[in-house]
Amino acid sequence: MMKCHSGKMLPSIALCAMLAGGAALADTVDWAAYGKHFYVSFPGYTGNAALNDFPVLVRLSPSLNGFDYSKCRLSNGGDLRFSDDDGNLIPSEIDTWNPNGESLVWVKVPTLTRTTVIHAHYGCDNPVSMNPQDVWDENYVGVWHLGESALPLKESSGVSTPFSTSSGSGLAYGAAGVIGGAFNMADAAQSSAVYAADDSDLTDLDNFTFEYWLKQTATGTATLSLLQKCEGSSTDLSYRIYFEKDKDPTRPNYQFSGNGTTSPLILSGNIWTDPPLNTWYFHAWSYDHATHTRLSWKDGARVAAYDTQTRSAPVYDSAAPLSLGGGFSNAFPFKGQIDELRISKIARSENWLKATYDTVHNASFAVYGNENNWAKYSHKFMISFSNAQLTETLTDFPVLVRVAENSPAGFSYADCKK
Repeated sequence: MMKCHSGKMLPSIALCAMLAGGAALADTVDWAAYGKHFYVSFPGYTGNAALNDFPVLVRLSPSLNGFDYSKCRLSNGGDLRFSDDDGNLIPSEIDTWNPNGESLVWVKVPTLTRTTVIHAHYGCDNPVSMNPQDVWDENYVGVWHLGESALPLKESSGVSTPFSTSSGSGLAYGAAGVIGGAFNMADAAQSSAVYAADDSDLTDLDNFTFEYWLKQTATGTATLSLLQKCEGSSTDLSYRIYFEKDKDPTRPNYQFSGNGTTSPLILSGNIWTDPPLNTWYFHAWSYDHATHTRLSWKDGARVAAYDTQTRSAPVYDSAAPLSLGGGFSNAFPFKGQIDELRISKIARSENWLKATYDTVHNASFAVYGNENNWAKYSHKFMISFSNAQLTETLTDFPVLVRVAENSPAGFSYADCKK
């Protein structure tokens, strides 16, 4: 056997006769040490530009073509690794591991297009080391999956801090989320919240994107606070996201402050139509300081845009902790569940946010298989064997294949890419 094209083990009879444009024949990792392999492609990506270092969601299950839990050599998916199409190791983070059902894994794709292919490898006793925090690019300052069954709710990028303390009552952990577990505030009492310790990375924001999945179960009779970094609505204020009782209470609003006291409303969801209750939806806010563009997104589509307000100061550096729920001034918490909270220090693009929604929501976003991806190879030739004296079938027999210019017919060294 020999390795060719992304670490896949191919029969020597093929001699890598189909040469992939740009594919490397030498791997950075000895993928031969991994007994099992399958590939993942992303025909469901609909963007008009490639996305670099994008976190895709890979779903594993007993019914997945090419995957078998029983062939994993380490517990909790400890030997699962991913590579790009050239065999280079790429980071991954296991969100949920369930050997009796669906497991969810975040994988950092170096370049995401409709033709991107990555490869999963498992079945290894001594897998190559890998840092799950590297899934999240340098522009993430906070990534909380919120799936834990108790505090702390860990922070996955390694930049900020976990939600490690709480106040009040009625908070629930490990609720059914859109991706694994979720944090549940549906029955939380007034002022109940969880807190992540103050971190300057959460406020030193000239540009930013906030994103999360929500399922609102009730509107309540008061303004409902979702996320904030402040001591009060106009005290030590960096930002807050809330649902305002005097307007449509299912449509969120976002406020930020550059001085810690005033809170200009820069984004609002109030132009939405048919806001859902008891349904998971993806929501994001983004701000680009250079263009003074403020955008609101729902389920990957832009629903609001404001481009007239300007500011000179970045988000105010509040000393308050980041609180999820009604954590200030006797505030009432959001009524429902929240999942997959992320904060970035850039304004994410429309392609990025649409793909973030689709990798979770669109079942056809990723396609899985255990066959070799021969479409990558632009040339091929056939080899057959005829031996009248052979009286038995030989299994796994090593044959010698002779290749020269135009022999076999159609072969040219110039067609080889490496």
